[in-house]
Amino acid sequence: MATTSFTTCTDDGSPSRPSNAAYLILDFEPTHAAASDARRQARSTLDQAGVPIATAADLELIIAELCSNAVDQEPDQPIHLALTIASTIVLLTVSNRIGLRTEPIANEVPDQHTTRLSERGRGLSIVTALADCFEIERAAGWTSVHCFRRIAARPRAG
Repeated sequence: MATTSFTTCTDDGSPSRPSNAAYLILDFEPTHAAASDARRQARSTLDQAGVPIATAADLELIIAELCSNAVDQEPDQPIHLALTIASTIVLLTVSNRIGLRTEPIANEVPDQHTTRLSERGRGLSIVTALADCFEIERAAGWTSVHCFRRIAARPRAG
């Protein structure tokens, strides 16, 4: 799997690697129990990094939905979760192997007028509502969902 390097942009638009960022990188078995453990570890990392409670709760729900979707889509392949918490943004990626299942998987996000959501569509609807933006990337047998969420600037010590 290709490594994704997250960067932020300075005021002049030039990229910079976040300093004093918190990171969590997990590879876990494709079970709902393991996905739940990954979600708890991510929440603990968010809390330790001082992410506001409401934002951490939203991010925890995004992580739960994406990990659950990954388990449901390809239950025989490990799942990768990467979380980067910088001063004003949280970047997260959930990745899993694809292409080994025989039945098709729907990946459309239902529009706002849909009254009855399928189980497959609900997760991305939640991500759409809670993330500032997200992107689905499919390459080399992997599907990765990258999400970005702004957080309130934390006061600097001193």
